[in-house]
Amino acid sequence: MFDTLLLALDINDPEGGDRCTAAAVDYAQHKGATLHVVNVVPDDGMAVVSAAFAADHGAQIVAQAQEALEASDNDESLTVQESSKIR
Repeated sequence: MFDTLLLALDINDPEGGDRCTAAAVDYAQHKGATLHVVNVVPDDGMAVVSAAFAADHGAQIVAQAQEALEASDNDESLTVQESSKIR
């Protein structure tokens, strides 16, 4: 039915997306679909926001996501990519 799925998650609330994640992964595996997962983080370009984060906050998030993915029982072809900022 669908070749590509987009799953939006809040990684700060992992329990909140458990059912959606399980359903999306199950569908993608059984139908051979591509699953994209997106997590939105605050734009650290704003002074009020960047003051709350370390200078390498974006890189830390990507590294943590990749580590979590590698530690999970997933297909080794999965990767984490940092996309461009949307303004």
